Amino acid sequence: MVCDTLRCVHLNLDRDSEIIRIKQDLAGSARSQPLKRRCRELISQVSESSVIEGSPLNPEDILEISNEDNQFIGAFCGYPTVAPDKKLEQLEASGFRNAEHLRRCSEEDRLARIKKYIRASRILRDQCGDIGLPFFDYSDLSKLSLKQSDMVQYFQNKITDVSKQ
Repeated sequence: MVCDTLRCVHLNLDRDSEIIRIKQDLAGSARSQPLKRRCRELISQVSESSVIEGSPLNPEDILEISNEDNQFIGAFCGYPTVAPDKKLEQLEASGFRNAEHLRRCSEEDRLARIKKYIRASRILRDQCGDIGLPFFDYSDLSKLSLKQSDMVQYFQNKITDVSKQ
């Protein structure tokens, strides 16, 4: 919906084979520079406006990229306040759209992974707050349209600001 409204290309970094390989082969701080380099390569290859999903980078990295390139507008979204069982219900109801990897897991493993993702969302939310990067909370899917509208409005405002410069 965000991409359609903004007339942008959707680029999912989590599906890039090079990023997947870096994440599998390297751990901790050793993966930071290769991930940054690959993300920058992918971003520079997109000639039209795009929404980039699934950043393997942390908020500080995204802020650094957006400070270097005023055409790049960073923000994060996640679900830091949803209950794990509720999130599992939401994913099951959607047919695991955007979470196909969970379909292959046992229910116990799904729940464990969802708990991990919720913890990661909380960390991202807090890191974004610390450095002033927007974080959109998608925990309550009954307010999804409103949250998506907030995100679209944020990007439209930022795009307008960039075009004025």
